[in-house]
Amino acid sequence: MRHRCDYGQHLAIVGGHAVLGAWEPSKGVSLTWTDGDEWVGEAIIGSGDHLEYKYVVRSADGTLCYWKEGANVVIDAPRAPGARVLVQESWLNQASRRIEILVREVVGEAAAMQQAVAMQQAAAAQQASMQQAVQQQAAAKEQAAAMQAAAAAQQAAAAATAAAAAQQQQATAAAAAVVQQQQAVQQQQQQAAEAAAALMVAAAKMPAADPLQGVADAAMSDLREAMAIHEDIQRLSADPNAREVLQADRLLAAASNKAVAMGRALKAAQDFPQLPGK
Repeated sequence: MRHRCDYGQHLAIVGGHAVLGAWEPSKGVSLTWTDGDEWVGEAIIGSGDHLEYKYVVRSADGTLCYWKEGANVVIDAPRAPGARVLVQESWLNQASRRIEILVREVVGEAAAMQQAVAMQQAAAAQQASMQQAVQQQAAAKEQAAAMQAAAAAQQAAAAATAAAAAQQQQATAAAAAVVQQQQAVQQQQQQAAEAAAALMVAAAKMPAADPLQGVADAAMSDLREAMAIHEDIQRLSADPNAREVLQADRLLAAASNKAVAMGRALKAAQDFPQLPGK
């Protein structure tokens, strides 16, 4: 319907059908304004219903302003299910009224149900596919995390293996150092024993009243004491680099050197009378 209303007013359809308000202007079907002062509306009625109605102008609160002059509009709705009746006309020109009946094919109830079921199944399949994709994504994340954890474990194992190898090398080097230290101690003890033996032989050949005899006895006593101390320290300490072990080594070495020097001095004193010209 084309009609220009005052500001705040609107058009409505009022008729004898209950949907159209049963001729009560405040209960009629309101129309909506569009460009060009054209008013549009829609009402749902039953198949084959008889319609008789008029247009009215109402205020914003639904109060009747005035009726459209002229005869009532009379329409008999078609009995085809789903049909639509389109009415176009002008407020001032009743002769321009055009009534068009649109009948659409109605899908049977069984076909409609099948279509609805198919749509539900398609929606369920799509939802299941989305859930599967989410599960696959979660599984992929878990697998990636497991691979990262495995790589970290391998790196930790490699680091532990390298540390163990380094410790083994250090232990091997320490054991070799201990063996070398033990060999050096044995050699030092052997040298001390040889020096003591040589000193004893040289002292035995000297006269009892020889002044060097007392010095030789003192050197022999110092060497024996150093050897005893060295043996005790070696037995009590397993660390060849311990402070007391190193001190005992130096003491034994000094006593051995002293004994060797004394032995050489005694040998020289004994050989001195045998020199030519004496």
